[in-house]
Amino acid sequence: MKVILRIAAVQAEASTGGVDHNIAKAVDFIQRASAEKVDVIVFPEAFVTGYDDAAFTGPLPASKDLDWLDPVQQAVDETGMLVVLNTALDRGGSSTLTDIVLSGELGRGVPARYVTRWNRLDPFTRKKA
Repeated sequence: MKVILRIAAVQAEASTGGVDHNIAKAVDFIQRASAEKVDVIVFPEAFVTGYDDAAFTGPLPASKDLDWLDPVQQAVDETGMLVVLNTALDRGGSSTLTDIVLSGELGRGVPARYVTRWNRLDPFTRKKA
């Protein structure tokens, strides 16, 4: 039996520092992709915070309190889609770019640990940054 997996890669600009706005945009993309029978949706790097120096030096979403992800998790629960959402995170003293994988099966947002380790490496040399 042939299985078809539909994957959507979002190409969109996020608002710098506008976490609530960007989360709402992510929910809209998830709902629109669901209408097209997409199974997996992947967002650009730093989509939640925006990709800008000002976003990285300002307040960041916290990794210990993931309530800010509730609207995305609700969309995931409603659609059954798997979502890969990238954000800068405040990890209590350090900041990292992290992919967060959300799925109805995994439950609440689960940071993808293997991606977190990779993001602590220089992307060009693959050595610790």
